[in-house]
Amino acid sequence: MMDAFALSLNTLVSSGASRWQDLALTNFKPQPNESGVVAAFKRQQFSLVKNIFATNFDESVSEDMTAVYLATAHQRPRDEDYDSVLSTDDLLPLQKAREFLSFLSVSLAKRDPAAMKSLPILLFCDVHINRQKIFFIHILKTAHLPKCDLRDIFEYTVQTISLPGRFHESKLPTKPLSVIGRPLLFQPHLFNSVNGLGKDECVKNLSVASSSRFLLYETTILDPMRKFLSLLQKSFITIDVASSHANTALECTSRMSTVTINICPIPGDIRSPAFKWYKDLTIIEGLLEVFGPERQIIWHTAGHVMEDEEAENEEPMIKQVEKFLNTFGLQQFKKGDKKNTAESELVILPERSEFDFTEALWKVLKKVQSLDELLQCLKQVRNKIASGGNPNFWIHSDNRTKLAKLVKSAYEGPITSVPSLKPIHAVCMLIEMGMDCMQRDYLHFFGQQHVLSINKLKEHFTKIPTDVSEEAKMKERFNVIVKFHHILELSVKCMGHFSLNKKKVNQVVESGLDGYLHTEVDLNRVFTVDVTYKDVDKILDVAQRQLWKALLYTENRNGKNTAIMCWTKEFPLKKLVPDYIKTTTTTTEPDDGKSYYLSTLKQCIHAC
Repeated sequence: MMDAFALSLNTLVSSGASRWQDLALTNFKPQPNESGVVAAFKRQQFSLVKNIFATNFDESVSEDMTAVYLATAHQRPRDEDYDSVLSTDDLLPLQKAREFLSFLSVSLAKRDPAAMKSLPILLFCDVHINRQKIFFIHILKTAHLPKCDLRDIFEYTVQTISLPGRFHESKLPTKPLSVIGRPLLFQPHLFNSVNGLGKDECVKNLSVASSSRFLLYETTILDPMRKFLSLLQKSFITIDVASSHANTALECTSRMSTVTINICPIPGDIRSPAFKWYKDLTIIEGLLEVFGPERQIIWHTAGHVMEDEEAENEEPMIKQVEKFLNTFGLQQFKKGDKKNTAESELVILPERSEFDFTEALWKVLKKVQSLDELLQCLKQVRNKIASGGNPNFWIHSDNRTKLAKLVKSAYEGPITSVPSLKPIHAVCMLIEMGMDCMQRDYLHFFGQQHVLSINKLKEHFTKIPTDVSEEAKMKERFNVIVKFHHILELSVKCMGHFSLNKKKVNQVVESGLDGYLHTEVDLNRVFTVDVTYKDVDKILDVAQRQLWKALLYTENRNGKNTAIMCWTKEFPLKKLVPDYIKTTTTTTEPDDGKSYYLSTLKQCIHAC
C-alpha cells in the first residue's frame, strides 16, 4: 500500500493530478492539455480557498497547492446561482484524511522527494461526521525554522481548521482568551518528546492580539461599466481595528489600536452624488462602441431609463437644439436643475456656474437616440455657426475640439463652405465634446478641493501618446477620465461617510491619483486610509461587525507558535460548501444579527 501511495505522489508531481484509493489529488495550478471545464472548476475553488485563508486567518496560500477530496464524477464549475462549488459527497471522512496524513508523514520522514515536492496539500474533510468539526487539514513547508543544533533537518507544519458552530453573542465565553486558547497552542508531540518542554512551559508567556472588521456601507452595482467590470460588483466601506492586546471575545478598544478604513468605490451607485457624472461617462462609453468589433453604438436610452416626468416633457431633439442655439450666451446656462439636487450633493460636488458653447451643447446632444438624429442636429449647429454673427457662442481658450475650432473661425465672419459630415466624424465630434466637458468637471472639482495644482492634474492628460491614431487617443483619454471618476467616487465616499479633516481626505485623493498615473484602470481597487480611533469611534457604535479574530501566540526556546480564533457573521466557507450549521441545527436564539460562526486554526510543527 505504501508503494501505491508513493506512486500516486510521483504521478501528482509529474502531471498535476493523481488518484490514491478513492481520493482525487489535484493541483490548483493550470496544467497543459487541461479541459476548460476542469480549469474553471479549479479557478473557482482556489479563489474561494484563498479568500477563506486570507480573510479569516491572515494566511496566504499558493496556487501550487494540491487539493484532496473524494473522487466523485460531478465536480464542475457552477453558474452564478450555485450554492457551493463542492457538495458533501466530495468531502473526506476524518478517518480517511488521517490515514492519508499518516502515509504522507511516513513518506516525508523517509525524505521521499515526491512527497516533499507535493507540499502544500489541502485536505477537505466532512464536518458532518467528525466530532472535532475539522474541515481543512493543510500541510505545508515550515516558513521559519526555529533555532536548532541539528543541521540536516526538514520541517513541515500541519494546520487544522475547525468550525465548532454558530453562537449567539450572549453565549460567548467570558473567560479570558489566554485561557480559552491554550488547547490550540499545546503541541505535546513536539514539545514533550523531542525538545523536553513541559506542558506549562510550552504555553507560558501567551499573548493575544485582536482585529475587527466593521461594515459601514455596501451596495451591489447592477449596471457597472461594461469595459472595466463584469456584472454585479460590490462597492463597500469597511473599517479595520487592530489591537496588540485583547482579553475577551469581541472586545474592541482604543487601547493600543490602529485603525484603517478600506474603501472600494465602484462607480454606478445611484445614491452617490457622483451618479450624474457616471451616467455621462457611460454615455461616452456607449458612443465609443463605434470603434468596437461590431461597430454598434449603444445610445443613451439603451443604458439609461428616463424618469416618467422627464420623458413626458421631452421635446424632439431638433427643437431642443434650435432653442439652445437661439438662447445660448444670452442667458445664464447652468448645469442641471438645482431644485432636484439635494443640498448635501451640492456641498460635496459644487456645480460649475459657466459652460462654454461645446460643453453646453454636449448636455443637449448627449440624449440623442440615433445616428440620423445626431447628423440632423449637428448639421443644424454647423449651419448656424457658419452663418456668423454669433459672438455669444463663447469658447474656452484651451478648447481644442473640432467644433470649437469652427466657432473660433466664425468669429472672423461667415464661413462660405462647410464640408459634409460623415457619420463616423459626427460620433467622434460628440465624443470629443463630452470628454472635454467631463475633463473640465473633474479638474474643477479637484482644483477646488486644493488636492493638486491644475498643472499637476493636467499631467494625467498630457501623458497621452501623440504619435497614435485618433481612435487610440480617444480611448486613452477616456481611460484617464475613468480614473478621475474613480478617484472622484473615492473623494465622495470620504467626505460623505466620515468627518475626516480636509488634509486627510486630500492625502488619500492625491495618493490615489498619483498611483493611477502609471497603472491600468482597476475599478475593483481598494483604497486604504489610516486614521485614529477617535476619528471613527462614533461610527463604530452603529456599524455592523463582520468579523472579529484573535491571534494567540507564545514563544519559547523552540520558536514561536500561533493559533487563531475567528468569529464571523457569514458562514466562513460560503460558496465552497453548503452551510451545514444553518441547515442541521435548530436554535431558539433571536435572529437579531448578533450570532457568529466560530472557526479556529491551530498548527503543529513536525521535524524529521
